[in-house]
Amino acid sequence: MQSTKETPKAEEIVTEALSPSAWRVRDARFPEHDASALIGFIERKADLYEVMQLGNGFQWFTYPSLAEAVAHFAHISPPSGPAERVMSWIQVHA
Repeated sequence: MQSTKETPKAEEIVTEALSPSAWRVRDARFPEHDASALIGFIERKADLYEVMQLGNGFQWFTYPSLAEAVAHFAHISPPSGPAERVMSWIQVHA
């Protein structure tokens, strides 16, 4: 297993369908049920795919295809510490 402070490679990104239009995105370098594995969500909205990125704040991005939305997670900046990776948006919006 490589360092978890590095951005995951494309082959380390796993998407799990939650519904026909929503996916959970996780980093396969972490155990499946480890909260640190969760890096975001993707939701299809009309003709776009909205990425909700967790870690380093709580950010949204849109892409024209599911493949591009998934690829987004291979280009994110890694979190600076574990507290930022796990649900950091709660701290901002609480």
